[in-house]
Order: sequence, then C-alpha cells, then structure tokens
Amino acid sequence: MKRAIALLLLSFAFVCVVFGSTRSGGVANAQSSSNNCPSPAPSCSPGGTPTDLNGNYACSQVKTDSSGQVSVSIMLLTSKGAGTVSSTQAKNNNGTSTTTFQDFTTQTGIPYCVNTHDTGYLLPAAGNGCPVAIIIDNGKSEVRLMDSTENAAKLMTCRKQ
Repeated sequence: MKRAIALLLLSFAFVCVVFGSTRSGGVANAQSSSNNCPSPAPSCSPGGTPTDLNGNYACSQVKTDSSGQVSVSIMLLTSKGAGTVSSTQAKNNNGTSTTTFQDFTTQTGIPYCVNTHDTGYLLPAAGNGCPVAIIIDNGKSEVRLMDSTENAAKLMTCRKQ
C-alpha cells in the first residue's frame, strides 16, 4: 500500500511539472537553468537487499526540462543483483537540432543501493548524471525511476522481461 501511494505521488508530481511547463508556453518555472545534482547525494540505509533488482527490464522514459525541451527514450536495464546495473538506451527529443534521434548507447557498472523497503538509488559516477531514485514494485517485476537533476522532470517505468 505504501508503495502504491509513493508511486501515485511521484506520478502526480510529474504530471504537475509537465502541465506547468505546458501552461507557461513550454517552459517550466525554474530558478535557474543549471542542471545540478542534489547535495549531499542521497544514499541508502544499511540492510537492503540488492538482489531484489535482478534481471532484464524494458523501460520507457519521458523527460522535460526548464528550457521546454521534451525527450523520450527506451532503455534496457540489466542487473545481476550484485549492486551494479548496465543500460542500453536510445533517445529522441523535440530540440531544434536536425539530429534529434540518438541511437543506442551503453553504460556499464552503474552502482545502486536498495533500502529495506525496496526503494533506493542508482548512483552514476561524477559527470555521468545525477542520482536516480528507484522503487522496486509488484513482486520485483516492475521498477520505477525518477532522476534528481534540478530543473528537469524525468520518469521511467520498467517491466521485467
């Protein structure tokens, strides 16, 4: 029940950011246009079970930022339950560049941690993005992710394959 409420609140927050971005002419209200990570970086409490994130997950993602750019992507997230994940991701966006599609790219060895109630974080190395909050749900067959980058809203839903 707590997981369902947390998921509902995350979904509501994303809808509010997207709706607010649309109502202000495609630009979300933001204090600054920088993409800073939270400080201090989030962490997990001891006692979680990393093996709860184990397998291949097919993901879809929607992202919007304070400049009004929206992007979507699909991703394969792979974990062996040992504290790191790998991803293969393709993206498309509504930018003004003629190259809006980015073919599949791979990142490996992204560390993660899991709390006792199956929430946690992906913790990319410095320069590779901000921490990503995760919720492992529905009998370990679904994962929800939310990026912590300031002035951006990025949510991803993943289903175990």
